[in-house]
Amino acid sequence: MVDKKGKPTPKRKEAQAKLNLSPLAPGASKESKKALKEQTRIRRMETRAAYMRGEESAMPARDKGPVRRFVRNYIDERRSFSEYFLVIIVVILFFNINSCSCYSASSSCNYVFIYDLYWSKRIFNVS
Repeated sequence: MVDKKGKPTPKRKEAQAKLNLSPLAPGASKESKKALKEQTRIRRMETRAAYMRGEESAMPARDKGPVRRFVRNYIDERRSFSEYFLVIIVVILFFNINSCSCYSASSSCNYVFIYDLYWSKRIFNVS
């Protein structure tokens, strides 16, 4: 065993300097740290792009396999009412506007038109 007695306790600064707890290689320069960071960023972006394309090699283990692939494709291909909702509403509005003719006697628009004429004559005193 190494004899540890007889020496003063080292200061914290000295003890941590001995440990050298740097996450990067010792003596790494700023340029090498920047290069490493850039390589890591590029690798992450490539992995994410592969994941977004649907490549199974870039997916987590829980999303790999033929069953999961079938479920992903089924979910992506199915249609819902909400996709067509805006188109349906525009068509309904178009037909409602065209069917409301202010020139027919049975239309409710005709009554509104006559009511407006009546009050505009009374307000402006037009005979």
